[in-house]
Amino acid sequence: SDTPGRAAPFTPYLPPTPPAGAGEKPAEPEVFVPVARRPEQGVAVVRSESPQAVLARTLRPSDNLLAESLLATLAHPPGGNGTLRGALARERAFLRQIGVDLSGLKLADGSGLSRDSRLSPRALGTLLTVMHDLPYPTPAAQAAALKAAQPARLLPAALYRSRGNAFIEALPQAGTGENVPAHDGRGGTLALRMRGLNLDVRAKTGTLPGVSALAGYVTGRSGRTLAFAVLMNGPEDTPILTLRAVQDRVVQAMVQAH
Repeated sequence: SDTPGRAAPFTPYLPPTPPAGAGEKPAEPEVFVPVARRPEQGVAVVRSESPQAVLARTLRPSDNLLAESLLATLAHPPGGNGTLRGALARERAFLRQIGVDLSGLKLADGSGLSRDSRLSPRALGTLLTVMHDLPYPTPAAQAAALKAAQPARLLPAALYRSRGNAFIEALPQAGTGENVPAHDGRGGTLALRMRGLNLDVRAKTGTLPGVSALAGYVTGRSGRTLAFAVLMNGPEDTPILTLRAVQDRVVQAMVQAH
């Protein structure tokens, strides 16, 4: 309607008064939330977690459903048209804006489960570099810096070293040794990889039959932060553990070389 009407006055719901027993005073209605303390008059209120917490719950256990849900938010107006095509177009627009080379790049979904998706190590490397440099600290890091009146602590390199970069800290961390099926620890899908090597690896895995990938960050022997992306494709019967072992050796070689 071009002329919206007015909603009916809000009337708080009160459960019926429980009947009283013989010789007893009628019991008071059981009100879940006192009317005077109700801040809203809606049907329900849902408050989401912080973006960093949602990212961690998505990236660490590699939750494909949550990844698709995050992509779906790009379809929401304003800016979105409610379609998968529109959401993927917004994703491409962001990648173009931050300087990612889109040559040969094809986005088909949010989780990477589609074999129609095409990425390059160079594209991932550019994305990782930009996400390292963006000044998006975790809430704890931001509060600590403001309390100490030291804005320099929010510089990218300092954020990385102090584990304060919100995106990077949402990634799995290698070698923590946690129970992977639990999917509730810091290590996530990297918990059992590169154990005992004393390496600082924070990265995202990618797995399909015959396909394995690892992309993220590692601290080199010199203390420098290194971004890397290893994409491996082969026949569907290629042993995934073999591919992962090669990736782990590549990461170790990078640390020794830099």
